[in-house]
Amino acid sequence: SVLFSAGADGTLTALSTISSAGQPAAQEDTTASETTAAPQDIVISDQPYTHPTGFVSARLPEGWSVTEDESLGISVQAVDASGIIIIQAVNTFDEISGPQFEKLVNNYDSSVKRSLGNSQEMDRGFDDQAGEAFLTRKVVIAGLNYIHETYFNRVDNTVQIVDFLSREEYAEQFLPHYQEIYARLQFDNGVILNQPVFNLTE
Repeated sequence: SVLFSAGADGTLTALSTISSAGQPAAQEDTTASETTAAPQDIVISDQPYTHPTGFVSARLPEGWSVTEDESLGISVQAVDASGIIIIQAVNTFDEISGPQFEKLVNNYDSSVKRSLGNSQEMDRGFDDQAGEAFLTRKVVIAGLNYIHETYFNRVDNTVQIVDFLSREEYAEQFLPHYQEIYARLQFDNGVILNQPVFNLTE
């Protein structure tokens, strides 16, 4: 099964792959770490990770592998695939609001549903004035149940999109760590605005 990032054409491209056994498929590990904390012992690194483009800096779980998309996206995954984080951002050219912002959220959700297939929406929220939205779903990946939360944050002419996935049995355990990671994310809008414009027509 494959997880995805938003492309300039309005579709999603592969960022992270999970094998049928629930283990991550072979991929480059840019953390250069051979140790991975157990799900009950997540430790957030004191050293921030910065994407090569500089579009985002993040404090990530120690021992989780990082896969970098060639544009503005990263996938961060526990060695046993119990948790997955996807961080990305898109350039919308003009500041979007109301129906356009909601369309971006709905298009992203539709792409995830098409890609992952078996999913059940649990909750959603949309606040156009604050420029924020979220989606919560239960999804099945490689026969395993995951809780999948997506957060959208509109900042000027960009939208930041962050996905947090956790095996259902670890969802409550991972939540405070995910909240800490999200709160400490730092995006560089100058870098994001230099990327191709995201297509909202699809």
